[in-house]
Amino acid sequence: MTCTIENQGCFSEGSTSYHDYSFTDKNGDPIETAEAIRYKLSDGVEILKDWEAIEPPTAPGEIEIDGALNIIDGSCKRFLTIEATHDGGKKIQKTIMYELTNSINI
Repeated sequence: MTCTIENQGCFSEGSTSYHDYSFTDKNGDPIETAEAIRYKLSDGVEILKDWEAIEPPTAPGEIEIDGALNIIDGSCKRFLTIEATHDGGKKIQKTIMYELTNSINI
């Protein structure tokens, strides 16, 4: 099983960010359901949003990160981790990094 998370890159500080995800099996065929899907967000030091379940656990899907979690307070980097449980308890995880820009000081 492979996990893909899109919409990496840069987002303006304080704005909501949207991240699409999908899963494929070992043959590259899309997987539409899993036993569980969850995600968390950190800045590399602190967890900003602990594991939250995605209900129902279907794919493809979209994770919406509230703008309040995209405020630069030390680090301008965010690490979004998604985890899927499938096939009787097997887990797959993927983490992406995105950056926040302070558009006021541009």
